[in-house]
Amino acid sequence: MVDISGGLTTILTAVDAAKNLKSVLDKVTDVEVKMKMAELMSALADAKIEASERQILIAELEGKLSLQEKMVYEKPYYWKQEGTGEKDGPYCQKCYDADQKAIRLQEHHSV
Repeated sequence: MVDISGGLTTILTAVDAAKNLKSVLDKVTDVEVKMKMAELMSALADAKIEASERQILIAELEGKLSLQEKMVYEKPYYWKQEGTGEKDGPYCQKCYDADQKAIRLQEHHSV
């Protein structure tokens, strides 16, 4: 599992430091310094959003990898093989092969 929480923590610490610096700079009348501070705050906010998006993407990829490790093909279906040896399914072969979607198949009884 990839851990980016350390990077996110660093960004959050930088945002807090920038906020503290901003409160000090509010007393400064130099417009150029205030503009640079605004740019810094904007860049840190963008970095925070990007880190959060990457964390979500990594979680999604880990979920897909976990599913891929569990899926077993037994003609004509896929089955999810649990660590206990139990099989769950069946799952649609076409859905999983084409889109990596585990779509459970239902029994169909003719009336």
